[in-house]
Amino acid sequence: MRQNSLCLTVALILSVVGCKHKPAPAPVKEVKEAPPERVVAAISELKSSLGKKLKAEIAKGGPVAAVETCRLEAPALAAGLQRPGLRIGRTSHKLRNPANAAPAWAKAAVSEAAGRLVSEVKRRRVFKLAEGRRGYLEAIGVGALCMTCHGPPAAMAAPLAARIAAAYPSDQATGFAEGDLRGWFWVEYDARSR
Repeated sequence: MRQNSLCLTVALILSVVGCKHKPAPAPVKEVKEAPPERVVAAISELKSSLGKKLKAEIAKGGPVAAVETCRLEAPALAAGLQRPGLRIGRTSHKLRNPANAAPAWAKAAVSEAAGRLVSEVKRRRVFKLAEGRRGYLEAIGVGALCMTCHGPPAAMAAPLAARIAAAYPSDQATGFAEGDLRGWFWVEYDARSR
């Protein structure tokens, strides 16, 4: 009896100590302001560089070759655009690469737009974050070329499907149609420095 009482007392103390109140993070709020030119330029450069590389690889070795470009080059291109006070990446509600998960501030917006047409969403959104920072989302629509790797799995050529499965075992990024919202470019930046 005494041992049970002692165990209950210890468990109660541990539960109280373990439940210290942690302040909730400040809610992310969308704001009506344009992102600075440096943010728009960074996304433009990422889109342009990645698009050129993918088209060149497809011309040389077909879509199977482009899978490696997307897997290796896209993260490298985004990393090359990082600057003090500026982080950039891509995300989606249907990830191909788990490393592209949305930053915490963008998760709700990405989730709320899931499954919609790109024409149905606000294509550019700015969010107020903590400590003078902002988050920017820019929609990525599915175009004709995107359908090669992101369209219905049954329409995908077998060698391409096998290469995607090998490179991305947890792939969710298929089943899109032209005009769908594929995902988002995101930038987190310091709003105090223009």
